[in-house]
Amino acid sequence: MPLSRAQAMSEVTWHLVTDESHGYSQPHRMGDGTEEDITLSDGEVVTVHSKDYDCSECMRVAVDCALSGSYHGPITYMWTGSEREDLLAVGFVEVGLDDVQDGDILLTDGHTEMVIDMDGRLVQAGFRHSEDYGIDGEPGDQTGTESSYSDYDPSDWETAFRYVGPEREDAPAPVHVETPEEKEARQMQPVSNNGGDVFRLYNPYSGAHHFTTSAGERDALTGAGWQYEGVAWTAKVGKQAVYRLYNGGNGDHLLTPSFDEAKACADAGWMYEGVPFMASGDGAEIYRLYNPNSGLHHFTASAAERDALVAAGWQSEGVTFKA
Repeated sequence: MPLSRAQAMSEVTWHLVTDESHGYSQPHRMGDGTEEDITLSDGEVVTVHSKDYDCSECMRVAVDCALSGSYHGPITYMWTGSEREDLLAVGFVEVGLDDVQDGDILLTDGHTEMVIDMDGRLVQAGFRHSEDYGIDGEPGDQTGTESSYSDYDPSDWETAFRYVGPEREDAPAPVHVETPEEKEARQMQPVSNNGGDVFRLYNPYSGAHHFTTSAGERDALTGAGWQYEGVAWTAKVGKQAVYRLYNGGNGDHLLTPSFDEAKACADAGWMYEGVPFMASGDGAEIYRLYNPNSGLHHFTASAAERDALVAAGWQSEGVTFKA
């Protein structure tokens, strides 16, 4: 008998949590570009990415493997701020915390894990922290506790989700895996945006900065160890899309108003993260800088900060857009 999709999620999560080649990292949660196959107890082989995960990436990969057989499934990107909507869109419903079962996904502000039934003992399992209790560290589980499990405690969670969609025998091919052309058409489109304050955050472990108009994303990252540095600038209501991309290799985020640059980065393996805000074209000048040593980009509306970074060895890449 084939495993149910919930059972498959549970088995994938158990492998990831107990295999010490998988450690915890937010900046490098997408692995190192290599893959590995897992043979489930019903004989099905699913493919996951190697190396590091964080809590939501573990849940994403488990769900994608259960639905499509590999981590290249219907959920291309997930973090705890979007997890509820992502799960509801692929066949999950919210359930009570007093009635969880194997394969249910647990969620609270800034963290997520999975319920696993160990012969009648319910545990919560997932990726929790790096070896120094930060958000990044050396590849692999250095301490044996970067990913871990413990007895299920409903007081740790705000809600839970259970898969109730079609099972394998009901729908042998329920998931349409997007072609590259379909993905590009869906993702790389300008979106409506109402402007607002652009929040600036700093990762003290990787040295990366992050910019977002989402207070939820700001708060989630602050809760995960990022330092909130205030409002970088205010985005007006504009018509020019500013694309955001993420480099899983070094944790760099790139902001660009150029569709061609965004597409080239996405084609080169960067993760496309949408349009966090628009540019008016006549607001404050936003300078872009590049650190040739770390490969990180930085953005600032301050000419004084730009000049200080250039003096410290950063390369000025000019005005990238006008807020």
